[in-house]
Amino acid sequence: MFWPQRGDVPFAPGVDRKSAAHLDWFGTDDLGFLAEGFLAAGHFVVDGAAESILHADQFFFPAAYLYRHAMELQLKALLRAGLPTPYSASEERALGGHNLNDLWQLVKPLILTRWPEGEPDTVSAVEAVLEQFHQIDSSGQEFRYTHDKRSGARYLQHAPRVIDMQNLKAVAAGTFTFLAGCAGGVGDEP
Repeated sequence: MFWPQRGDVPFAPGVDRKSAAHLDWFGTDDLGFLAEGFLAAGHFVVDGAAESILHADQFFFPAAYLYRHAMELQLKALLRAGLPTPYSASEERALGGHNLNDLWQLVKPLILTRWPEGEPDTVSAVEAVLEQFHQIDSSGQEFRYTHDKRSGARYLQHAPRVIDMQNLKAVAAGTFTFLAGCAGGVGDEP
């Protein structure tokens, strides 16, 4: 086991391209880039759970949180790409919060306006996935902790008691891919 040593620096500069994070490279406002990182991290967690000697239960909270946060950030990136500034009060509230339903209610009209002849079944499927994430974790906190810090109430009361991690990965990836594609095209001229 490695114990910290005097002089250890957790955020030491690195030079190796594979292990050094270049914070100035992507810019601090690129929500889509950050969202992709959370999605990929979720995939690493799910794939690592399948290979681990530890039980998959330990990996559910981190994976679900990473996937939910990736979708939240991608919804915000889509809004930033498609909404004119300055933002309205409700847009500011949604962009500053964690409510997936509030974000979706602003994103959905952007998608439907940009692609009026699009795939309504796909939009409905994305909406259903986001609603399921919202029903289970409406605050963005329930995948981070087991209990509400203020009330002590147990989280995830609306979640199934057994969850297929590979299915979670596939559904999150598909939803994210749709949202990322829309973010890339919503600001473009039709």
